[in-house]
Amino acid sequence: MGKVKHFFIIFFVLIILTFVLTGCINKKVYTKIKMEFYDSGCDKSLDTRKALLVPDWQSETTLIIKTIVDLNCGENITSADFDIEEGKITLIYTAPDCTKTNTCLRCMCKHELTYTITNLPRDDYQFEVKRIS
Repeated sequence: MGKVKHFFIIFFVLIILTFVLTGCINKKVYTKIKMEFYDSGCDKSLDTRKALLVPDWQSETTLIIKTIVDLNCGENITSADFDIEEGKITLIYTAPDCTKTNTCLRCMCKHELTYTITNLPRDDYQFEVKRIS
């Protein structure tokens, strides 16, 4: 009876070690995805018809995306962010609505927005630009 008990203990220890070691070997190290944002500021010479979201992969993990948005001259971009969900990257920028802050002017301004995303696995993503007022 002692030999059977001893055999089962060794057997279960080996199985547990196999699962632990396999998990450790296959475990990937994930680095947090980061974003840098740049707003060109008001540039009336920009052409919004050329404002396509075209990914520019700098490496296997660094993506630069540029787009052009129209804002009232009384509005400014205060922050930017991004979201990744099911193969779609949403580029988010916050610009308080001038009608709510009573800062609207009688002109429109184009802004070139540049999002640089690092530690992002290269893939065929879809893109969307979203304004938060």
